[in-house]
Amino acid sequence: MPNFLIALRRNLAAGARLALMRRVSPLDFRVSVGQFIALAVFGGLCASMVDLSALGGDAQFNVAGIGGHVRDTAILLLLCWVVVLMLRAPGAALSLPVVLLSAGWVPDIAFAAIVAIESIAGIDSPTLTGALWWLILTWSWLVAWRSVTTVLHGSGHFAAPARALAVMIVFGGMVGLALLYPAQRLWESPPAVEDDVDDEGKPLPRVESEEALATQPRVLFEALTTLERRDPGTSNTYFVGFAGDASQDVFRNDMEAAQQVIDDRFGTAGRSVSLINSRRTLFDAPIATASNLQATLSTVGRLIDADEDIAIIYLSSHGSANHQLYVNFPPLILQQLMPTSLARMLQDARIKYKVVIVSACYSGGYIAPLKDPYTMVITSSRADRTSFGCDNKSEFTYFGEAFFQEALNRTTSLVEAFEIAKRAIAERERAGGLTPSEPQIHVGDAIREKLSSRARMGKGTVALGPRRPDLAPVLVPGGIDDRRPRFDRHILVAERNPRDPQ
Repeated sequence: MPNFLIALRRNLAAGARLALMRRVSPLDFRVSVGQFIALAVFGGLCASMVDLSALGGDAQFNVAGIGGHVRDTAILLLLCWVVVLMLRAPGAALSLPVVLLSAGWVPDIAFAAIVAIESIAGIDSPTLTGALWWLILTWSWLVAWRSVTTVLHGSGHFAAPARALAVMIVFGGMVGLALLYPAQRLWESPPAVEDDVDDEGKPLPRVESEEALATQPRVLFEALTTLERRDPGTSNTYFVGFAGDASQDVFRNDMEAAQQVIDDRFGTAGRSVSLINSRRTLFDAPIATASNLQATLSTVGRLIDADEDIAIIYLSSHGSANHQLYVNFPPLILQQLMPTSLARMLQDARIKYKVVIVSACYSGGYIAPLKDPYTMVITSSRADRTSFGCDNKSEFTYFGEAFFQEALNRTTSLVEAFEIAKRAIAERERAGGLTPSEPQIHVGDAIREKLSSRARMGKGTVALGPRRPDLAPVLVPGGIDDRRPRFDRHILVAERNPRDPQ
């Protein structure tokens, strides 16, 4: 053990000299499987200090983050082996990852210290933090170059192009992995504390309670079966909302405000459904799950005239760098929503003309999978940018407030409303020193022509006509089917009691 610790200390000292651009040689490092494991653990702890500093001490340990670090370490080893095989340098199979790990912790510790100093000094400048992040990234690239050079150039027959290829594979691969498929961190923000009582002081129900579990199928059933049929002879509009995260009221607030504006401005009252994850609406609105969204879209698809009507779909939640919309209602384990999944739901529902509005970080990633001539896609940010206002301090998100509550109260043109909201958001972000989110829009040619030919969207509504009592509507996996008098044994069905009056 003493010799092992001496070797570890020697590796860390040599790595620090390498990271600080001091002279170092391959003989300064001690290479073994044990050292690789120890350095990986030490490097993970140093990397986690960045998250801990950014959270300012208000953090909790995330056990799942251990798996994320193990994944990243395994991929680093795999990338190093790819380099070794390509360059035919078997001697570097273990020495390359050892040297990289010996030096890689230094930029992490430096960045953690900078973030901690900013937090202590009360400096809140995303622009400064972003510039420092790019500086640290450049430094990390130099560390990777020096590490590869130390291992490969020491052999004497690996020229600069070979070393550049090695750096591109290892460093580029790890950065790409972190951006596209970020691993869970060892430290994360504690979950938002939900209010246990409503505005009247009554205890809020929990989603896992028997009362909520028994009520939710009925709530979804009633929301879908009471959707009004289309008004013949005119173009109708339907609205579907999806507020995905139950831990913050801002998404519920956004959705309720948006539904009210769309109902008022586009005549969707009676033809709108909002799926909301919130303890405050458990007995009033269906919860936002992928299966409920699929059932809702399928029901709307049955009600509309695909060649005449338009569906507006609004999604509001957190978003990740791989464009996954966060669906969260603890302690339920819910399926997350990807843009490809939404595109498939819309296709299966046969909804032709549609406006999809996504308010989430990195929501620009929804445009490519959804765009076609019949679709308008509006997003609150670029595919590689975050949006703002999705925190416990905000009543509404920046985009939700600017687009629905401000812009759409001035115009019924969705394109014009987008431009108004985009300018308002940019001004607000500039005043706060925030990195611009840059909301995006795609307008297909067919839906542009459809919208421009309508003086008013969703003009007129008509209530559901009387139904034969023996044709009770059935909730099936694809939605509500009120045309089939059958019982689906998998899903709760509303049946008529034969003792009820006709």
